[in-house]
Amino acid sequence: MSVSGSDNLLVMVWLPGLHAIYPFEAHLAERFPHLKVRDRTGFLHSRKRMGRLLDATGRAIGHVPFSSPQVRARRVRIAALSRRKEFDAPRPR
Repeated sequence: MSVSGSDNLLVMVWLPGLHAIYPFEAHLAERFPHLKVRDRTGFLHSRKRMGRLLDATGRAIGHVPFSSPQVRARRVRIAALSRRKEFDAPRPR
């Protein structure tokens, strides 16, 4: 994700509810007087949080295994090599 232009800071937070947005912004304004909130977007429900899949009530119903970018890159390389070997292998006649 990238942000550019005069509004060049993106802050993502998890708050207990919409009621907590303005106190959070007030805290930021107190801590950083030159900061100006130009826009905000709120999501009322998340399908996944910290690797957990959530149901409609917010209860964890499963997980998505975490892997670092290095592990993912290695898996992609291994899969690519595997496909290349399958492609290059002699085909039975």
